[in-house]
Amino acid sequence: MYFVPTILIEQLEQKSISLKKIESLKNNYEMLENCKNKDYVVSAGKKLGILR
Repeated sequence: MYFVPTILIEQLEQKSISLKKIESLKNNYEMLENCKNKDYVVSAGKKLGILR
């Protein structure tokens, strides 16, 4: 299961994203637990290469 927080989608500022780019979010329960923590989501997104 892929879990992509709304905060991350808003930060992407694009209409679509490749499945390969979000592969690291598959079964990522830590992201699920922190999905409302903007600092965590943005930091993790950059660390995982999803955000620039």
